[in-house]
Amino acid sequence: MTKEKEVTLEIRQADSADAALVVDFLNQVGKESDYMTLDEAGIGMSPADMEQLVQEMAENRICLLLFLDQELAALLNITAASQRSIQHIGDVFIVVQKAYWNQGLGQILLEEGIEWAHSTGVLRKPVLNVQVR
Repeated sequence: MTKEKEVTLEIRQADSADAALVVDFLNQVGKESDYMTLDEAGIGMSPADMEQLVQEMAENRICLLLFLDQELAALLNITAASQRSIQHIGDVFIVVQKAYWNQGLGQILLEEGIEWAHSTGVLRKPVLNVQVR
């Protein structure tokens, strides 16, 4: 009988102190999959640029981080335009570190994001575009 290891799962909203961690994470995962807009070049942002972006999060934007035992394992970003005619549409970006694929983390994070979107009272249509590079 195999004994499963207990892990601590934490989901929280990114803040400016997470900027360098998020940049490093995105640069890493960009090399792990051909199914996202990131590639081997990574995010192309400095930690200072990311810090500014995180500070500009508005009520129609969120960046959620999922940690397993204090290691960043997945990230979800939902961004909606401020333009009234399309503010109900949220562009979804989600990525799970390859070491954690097929463990349901993406589903957990997406469910959290959808719950947040419903709570805004504005976002009604999350959109996820997937592409093969």
